[in-house]
Amino acid sequence: MNARTRLFSALPSLPALCIGLGAAVLAVHPLLWLTRTWMDPAYGSHGYLAAGLTCALFAWSWFSPRAATGSESLHASRLALALLLCTSVIRAAGQVLAVNIVAAASLAVDVYALGLLADLPRRKRAVSPGWLACAFVFALPLERVLQRCVGYGLQSVSAVGAGALLHTFVDAVSVQGVRVLIAGRDVLVDLPCSGARGLLNLLLFYAVLMAVRRPRVLQGAAGVVVALLGALASNIVRITLLSLGIAFPDAFFGVDVMAEPWHSMIGLASLVLGSLPVFAWARFVRPKPAPEARSAARSLHPVLYRASAVCFLMAAGFILFLPHRPVDVSAPSAPLTPPAHLRGEQGWPIPLLPKEAVYFRQYGGFAAKQQYGPYAVTLVRTSAPLRHLHNPDECLRGLGYAVTPLGVEERPISTAVYRAVDADGFAWRVGVSFVSGGRVATNVSEAVWRWLHEPGSSWLAVQRMVPWDMDPRQAHAWDRTLMTALDIPMHQSTITVAAKHNF
Repeated sequence: MNARTRLFSALPSLPALCIGLGAAVLAVHPLLWLTRTWMDPAYGSHGYLAAGLTCALFAWSWFSPRAATGSESLHASRLALALLLCTSVIRAAGQVLAVNIVAAASLAVDVYALGLLADLPRRKRAVSPGWLACAFVFALPLERVLQRCVGYGLQSVSAVGAGALLHTFVDAVSVQGVRVLIAGRDVLVDLPCSGARGLLNLLLFYAVLMAVRRPRVLQGAAGVVVALLGALASNIVRITLLSLGIAFPDAFFGVDVMAEPWHSMIGLASLVLGSLPVFAWARFVRPKPAPEARSAARSLHPVLYRASAVCFLMAAGFILFLPHRPVDVSAPSAPLTPPAHLRGEQGWPIPLLPKEAVYFRQYGGFAAKQQYGPYAVTLVRTSAPLRHLHNPDECLRGLGYAVTPLGVEERPISTAVYRAVDADGFAWRVGVSFVSGGRVATNVSEAVWRWLHEPGSSWLAVQRMVPWDMDPRQAHAWDRTLMTALDIPMHQSTITVAAKHNF
């Protein structure tokens, strides 16, 4: 064999080259967006841990010898091409609809295709490519998505479950929405206590176990139910213990269960308890035997295979230039006009950041910022809350603030309260309310939950910032004046308790 022959034999085939280039082209933008979510404090994502764990499992299996032999590589490459052709449609949808997480989610299919190409199921340290792809899904900022879409439902279920469990210990227990009233204490199951993070952690733990155990389909699906029930039970136990600690501190030796490290220790212990049935199920399942080698003759016809590979590369280049045409834009609305004066203070407009202005031009809605002496107001009106609304901690963390949620106040309007400290150490009291007609929500999850029941309804986010050392009575007076000027009805809390605690 001469030098030219050896050179050409070392080069990848045309179909393999097209598949590789097309997959790389389609993966660049989703990967860049995904890595930004890991570094952007606004997302608060630890997805890099799931991505690192997925890569470690992949390498652990790949660097072990094959436990079976056979002609599998050509069949696997053609199956990988079929998968990539299917996901190109998903990526095109994500590109057109301007929903980055849709395109990023298709990276999990890439992980599955790579697992097939690497022949992971037939290695000595075998790993299931399907469950490995499921583990990679948790690299996405799922906690934010889960809280925004079903967080309020999780809050409600957790509150009802904790109330039922508390009835076995205490008689004076009642549940009102997401509040648990116990022995004269008002315990609010706020959004961070919805159990979304614990649910995702347990599901990731389950996916990693199943990647190694490689169960049959029915066993794997049944185990998902076990993991979901374990996560729900874990959060209910956690809320129950915290509620008992708040209502009866003497029974906990006077320990403040809401203070660190006790608060985190109770959460960790509850999560470990919820993981026990998941671990037991993993021991119960029987690994699926390694697949037999398949003959390349049963695969796709070589000519059609090459043509499909070339078409895939062309489609990948076409998808990159598809225009954005999102469907979840806000309906046109009248411009927001903040009050010109507030309690004798002249209002001075604060310009939107350039990226904010571009975002509202692209996706509709309207936003305005106004400064009244020490008091700052941000108003956002939209009929697409999934696009435009967010809790203050998301944007403030992105601006470099250290944000601590403090719970909910009922007067003069239901308001989620945060403490934000800027880079210079100056502290602010931040309050936000989400209003639609006569309904008021204190987090985005509740607003989205109600919006899903009334699609097309318009929501107004009212965010206020005052210096932390301002007299609370003065801050409440500012709020009352603002709500009156905006024609937002105020109410008094209907819950009368000795003390209120927010998770």
